[in-house]
Amino acid sequence: MFRPRQGVVVNPSTEPKVLEEGRVSWSSPSNIAIVKYWGKRGEQLPQNASLSLTLSASQTQMRVSYAPKGPKESPGLRSFLFQGLEKERFKARIQNYLHGLKDRLGFLDRVCLDIESENTFPHSCGVASSASAFSALALCLCEIQEELMGASLPREDFFRKASCLARLGSGSACRSLYAPLALWGNVGQGPFVDDHALPFREIHPDFLGLRDDICIVDGGVKPVSSSLGHELMEGNPWAKIRYATANRRVRQLMDILKSGEVWDFMELACAEGMALHGLMWVSPRPSLLLKPASLAIMEKVIECRRRHKIPLGFTVDAGPNVHVLSLDRDRKTVAAFLKEELAPLCERIIEDRLGEGPRRTAGEGQGGGRG
Repeated sequence: MFRPRQGVVVNPSTEPKVLEEGRVSWSSPSNIAIVKYWGKRGEQLPQNASLSLTLSASQTQMRVSYAPKGPKESPGLRSFLFQGLEKERFKARIQNYLHGLKDRLGFLDRVCLDIESENTFPHSCGVASSASAFSALALCLCEIQEELMGASLPREDFFRKASCLARLGSGSACRSLYAPLALWGNVGQGPFVDDHALPFREIHPDFLGLRDDICIVDGGVKPVSSSLGHELMEGNPWAKIRYATANRRVRQLMDILKSGEVWDFMELACAEGMALHGLMWVSPRPSLLLKPASLAIMEKVIECRRRHKIPLGFTVDAGPNVHVLSLDRDRKTVAAFLKEELAPLCERIIEDRLGEGPRRTAGEGQGGGRG
């Protein structure tokens, strides 16, 4: 527990009279989009809607300590540790992010931050590490603002605000705020909008048993970042068709999830995963992120589905690693398949499933926190 100390007097209409010091901590999950967000506009807004699974085991733990800046200090990020090590590239990205939030979070001009971050999965390998990281950081920042002001938003508003802030760091991060699934973008129906995600909970009970076994083909840093991939859509001759197709597929997927058509779900997931990489192949600067082992895993998944007659599928994010999708009810068959046929093609397999969303780590901050 940090002891409060006297700090800078600020505008009493929007901030507390005295800034204190403290620490907050959130753990937030990665997510895997079934219908992909690929292409952006404006201030990190999506060209098409996307719908994702919120994961359980793939998490970023973020701890943010804050204190009033000293008389000779500059406000903002004072230190950043990832997995216990200084990472200048990551630190620079966080600094730029915080700088862009000053108009939204006035306290950032008056405090110094020390951030520690750890992942339960490899960074920059096709598992959405930026999604889990920026969603965790956004939650920490929202919590700090509430602690400094001594007032709390209703839970729904708190998470909506965090989703908006997370989006500005990484588009897909806005979806990690919600479980078990999240929808981001205007699909022409319902309350869904572009500036933040919302939970999607109208799902058949069969889908609550969804599993995602992430086959790490290559745990290194991917050669094409997601940011660059989005930029490549600007000159892609298929972009407009893609955006319309993605929105149509989101509406189709919403119906599938409600009705429990698990076979249709797997077919759509496979098609979307391949579409993402197809778009990169036909971009102005063609990029190939899949490895021979990635393709071999996809072929084996299709063959296993036919052989055992079980709903089994895959999807792929912007990297070589393959997310193998299955249901709890088929776990015995799928576990044997993973061990005998897919494990030899991978560096490792991360066993994951639908999760419950972010959680605040107990006992790290001054306030009561949120669960």
